[in-house]
Amino acid sequence: MRTLSRFITLTIYFLFYFHELHSKIKSGVSLNINTDTRTITNITLNKEYQKLQDVFGWTIDDFYNCNVNALRAAFIPEAMKKDLLGRLRLAYDKIKEELKG
Repeated sequence: MRTLSRFITLTIYFLFYFHELHSKIKSGVSLNINTDTRTITNITLNKEYQKLQDVFGWTIDDFYNCNVNALRAAFIPEAMKKDLLGRLRLAYDKIKEELKG
């Protein structure tokens, strides 16, 4: 029973976390998704993205905007940001084309 209680507690926490995250991003707050706790949890960026898509119906544009926000906040030289933003746009455009076909 202890394991079930722990599972329920964690499930409620994660649903609340993702709800708050989703609401804030949809309202225009600049946030990004990351996996800072990979060494102590079994969380991957793919899993986080999948949850956002499954639970809140995130689209390719939602993920693109989130990644743009992450790059804009990165502590890297502006020239590198510009280059990476261009590459990101090309990659997302390619994905969008693949999803259409």
